[in-house]
Amino acid sequence: MAVVLFTGAQAFGISLGDSGAAVNIYSIYSDLDHGEYLFRATSGPVNNSSYSALTRDIGQAGSFQSFCLGYSRDVDSPVNYVVNDEAIDGGHNTHGPAGNQGGDTLSVGTAWLYSQFATGVLASYAFTGPTATRIDDARELQHAFWALEDELADSGNLYLGLAITQFGSLAAAQANYTTGQYGVYALNNKEPGTNRDRQDMLY
Repeated sequence: MAVVLFTGAQAFGISLGDSGAAVNIYSIYSDLDHGEYLFRATSGPVNNSSYSALTRDIGQAGSFQSFCLGYSRDVDSPVNYVVNDEAIDGGHNTHGPAGNQGGDTLSVGTAWLYSQFATGVLASYAFTGPTATRIDDARELQHAFWALEDELADSGNLYLGLAITQFGSLAAAQANYTTGQYGVYALNNKEPGTNRDRQDMLY
């Protein structure tokens, strides 16, 4: 008997291009512009059903914890989101061809690290530790995402090191992922009314 494992959009009931509205605000585990954000869809298919109890419903029911993809990009709230496999606002990943909209396709390292975080199994992360310790870990994880997306250089980072170990090298961890790999996507956010690009977030 064959066993079929559903991943990515099939598991979430979403597809690339699905859209909706959301709020996107600082989490209690944020330090200025670094760390976890609270993302809660107010319409559309995005939801927190695939998240651990450690990474959902923190501060607001129906929310999940997310991270920025771009460095020095503005986070806005409320936003209109579109499910995608790439960052649109900025993005400097040069380790593969551009995505379907000419943006920055997520790296496989980013997708793997975020899946580890979202499911509450990321090694050494202070999910249940003191708030200050989780803020420190969130800052380090955010910097790892930025390094994996070519947004900034960051050496000696614990979480970047985990991704390098997982994939064998920094270059391999920065390579483009396959759409929906590890069940991870980008949410391209737009400012309502102006439709101006805002910070892309992880889902």
